[in-house]
Amino acid sequence: MRRPNPGMMRGTRSFDPISKQQEKKILAWWVEMGGDPDRIVIHREAGGRSYLDAVEGVIHIGSDLNPVSGSDPNARMRWRAALAHELRHLQRCDEGRIIEPIHLDEAVADLEACAFPQLTPAIREELAADALQRLYCYLEERKEGCL
Repeated sequence: MRRPNPGMMRGTRSFDPISKQQEKKILAWWVEMGGDPDRIVIHREAGGRSYLDAVEGVIHIGSDLNPVSGSDPNARMRWRAALAHELRHLQRCDEGRIIEPIHLDEAVADLEACAFPQLTPAIREELAADALQRLYCYLEERKEGCL
């Protein structure tokens, strides 16, 4: 597993639009992991972002589902890992288990997503590296007195 640099800035993810072919793969992977197809909204346009809409109880998937190259664990995490992360967010929301601050909730969602049996060891490593990076961010914020 690549170890994150505790001081590095968070990277960005793809801005390229999601193709119709990938949209089908996303939906199929979502269902394979146990996600309800009525609780995912896929936006194919360029520059969209993926996020939990806790009010509506759905996950919105945008072009940032796809990785970019770089050293930041979040930026290079494959789309299947990112989708598992988002599904776990939705499940945690349903369970009433959202944690503040956000870096901790994101890290826990990453680590709990590792339990999906459909994931490969490489995808689990990506999720774990992202969780570690988010924990570093949390600690840095605490040191700076921002929390």
